[in-house]
Amino acid sequence: MPRNDKDDIEASSKNKISEKETDGPGKENQTGKTKAGNEEVLPWCVPVFRALRVGGMLTVLAAVVLTFAWGMREERIDSYDPAPLWIVGAILSFVWFLAAGNGKRRVVPAVIVGLGWAAVAVHQMRSWWMLIDKTSVGAARLLVWALGAFGLGIFSVFDLLLRGIRDQRGFPEGGKGDPAGIVFSRHDDDNAGSRIARKVRWVVVALIPVLVLTGATVSLRALTDPPAQSTPFSHTTAAMSEGALPELPATVGSTVAWTKDVPNLLAVTAGAAGPIILTTDGLTALRPDGTTLWSYHRQAEYEDPLISPDGRHVVLRMSVPRSESDSDNVILVLDSLTGQVTSEHPARGEGSGW
Repeated sequence: MPRNDKDDIEASSKNKISEKETDGPGKENQTGKTKAGNEEVLPWCVPVFRALRVGGMLTVLAAVVLTFAWGMREERIDSYDPAPLWIVGAILSFVWFLAAGNGKRRVVPAVIVGLGWAAVAVHQMRSWWMLIDKTSVGAARLLVWALGAFGLGIFSVFDLLLRGIRDQRGFPEGGKGDPAGIVFSRHDDDNAGSRIARKVRWVVVALIPVLVLTGATVSLRALTDPPAQSTPFSHTTAAMSEGALPELPATVGSTVAWTKDVPNLLAVTAGAAGPIILTTDGLTALRPDGTTLWSYHRQAEYEDPLISPDGRHVVLRMSVPRSESDSDNVILVLDSLTGQVTSEHPARGEGSGW
């Protein structure tokens, strides 16, 4: 029986409709790529944010390295109270901790934490500059604290932004494609050349913060705190005596107990454990039998030392050369029993006297 043209048209129409219905979801999967957890939906900024977050941590690590490299673990800045710094740092860390674990909206906390760490860094640099301007004594620790604050700020901001992207896009925490994870690229199935190129760009972006900020810190230290034109100082200490302190003689004896040849003698004062002598080389504390208890020798110009009423501390003012035409005025306080430095801070003025 011959087919009707109308039947052919209806069959053709049904086939077209069927093709559209079956091709629609597939086409959406290829072009829309809206499936939650698919790594392809990550925005282009995610690799950059990941790299900058790592750069922030590298900056903090650089601050720690500089602390040991510049020998600042025992540096004392008595004119500066670090307690507010630790309080603000603890508050900012607490805000980051709360924002990292709760909520999808993390832009505002990221801005707050970033501005907070930036304010800390600027405050440290301002304190460093005021110290340089007033005393000409460089406090490298303030510069290193500023460097660490910048690093923590960079890390905190981009970490919160990455966590926000992860939660808004529906990625499982710690799963494949997690924006907050540390990976090099967004595409696992690209060719090797593209992956290597992206990894190189990732490393370059990660190194930008640490190289720029660390370079600026080292340059500021080098420009404002050149090496002193003096030999390294010598400092020996003694253990705290467990017994009773020697009693001061009430009268002067008629016989000589001991003698000691002291070249370049400048002054002698009585400490809690025995005499303390000042020479052009520095301080030397002696035991009652004339042997050396501790010493602090440094190339500098010294003024007569002062002793506390109980004899437990000796105060020394000295001018340490920094260059052929410049010097730093420093006040040093030492424990007269052990020789440990209990206080060191810059002194204002260049003339003699306290």
